[in-house]
Amino acid sequence: DIHMLKNRLSDIDDKINRMEQSIYQYKQEVSGSFYESICKETKNLHHDMDERIWNAEQNLSRMLDERIWNAECNVKQSMDGRIWKAECSIIKMQEVLAELFLQFRSNKNKLVMINTPIHDNLGDHAIAYAEKCWVEEHTSYQYIEITGDMYRRFGKVIKKFISPKDLIGISGGGYMGSLWEHEQELVESVVSNFSENRIRIFPQTVFFEGHEKDEKLEKVKTCLRNHPDLILYVRERNSYGFMKKHMPACKCELVADMAFYLHEDYKTNRIADKHSRKVALCLKGDCESVLTQDKKDWLKQLFEKADFDVCMTDMLL
Repeated sequence: DIHMLKNRLSDIDDKINRMEQSIYQYKQEVSGSFYESICKETKNLHHDMDERIWNAEQNLSRMLDERIWNAECNVKQSMDGRIWKAECSIIKMQEVLAELFLQFRSNKNKLVMINTPIHDNLGDHAIAYAEKCWVEEHTSYQYIEITGDMYRRFGKVIKKFISPKDLIGISGGGYMGSLWEHEQELVESVVSNFSENRIRIFPQTVFFEGHEKDEKLEKVKTCLRNHPDLILYVRERNSYGFMKKHMPACKCELVADMAFYLHEDYKTNRIADKHSRKVALCLKGDCESVLTQDKKDWLKQLFEKADFDVCMTDMLL
């Protein structure tokens, strides 16, 4: 029995050895297959990463090339635009210089009217035309017109053509004060830059909002007071009273709006049919307007009841 037991134990040991060998061989086979799989996956991953990196580099290169090209085009367009504007400005400057040279080369006494309009307010154009007519018909001055835009752009050049004996005019209207700051600044610039010239500000409306505490009013007071030979003409009593109260040191005179100078001309020459039943109501529609729409409609109805054919229009073109 002991012998048989030993034999059985020997057989069991053999089986265990064979199983261990089989397990070892299986491990080797599995390990080799797994390693090969890992290597293959790693190779594929490297290839995929290389391809992705190459595609990213290509996309980035194209994107950068496109951005650089767009930037170059934008810079070129911007430079071309600036060069074109500069060339236009130079040409305009040459035209201004040529015109000024022709106008100022005479020995006549000159009245240089500054800040005539180029905007679309019909009333300001009527005033500017009336000023020109009045100067040419009632004085011996040579009339030279400088628009507001021309003065702002070429003021330093224009000043070189004007001698101290020339009379400076500032075109009339309703822009002195705080309502039209851009225009008020131009008035102050002219008064400051031509301290050696006589200055006449043609009929104006002067209006300051909250004027008694306004620093802008103090600035205007100082500017007008410091000029040695300036007369401000105003076109209505409110402005005249305002000037006498707040700027008594400034010489101020009450006169009619320059547009009224055209009255006789239009009365005798411009109305073809004195018996016409047509009326044009030309009323302001900007921030200077004081009439409500109801009052404008009431005016229109008033004329229509009197059997007039009414045309409603604005002061702006």
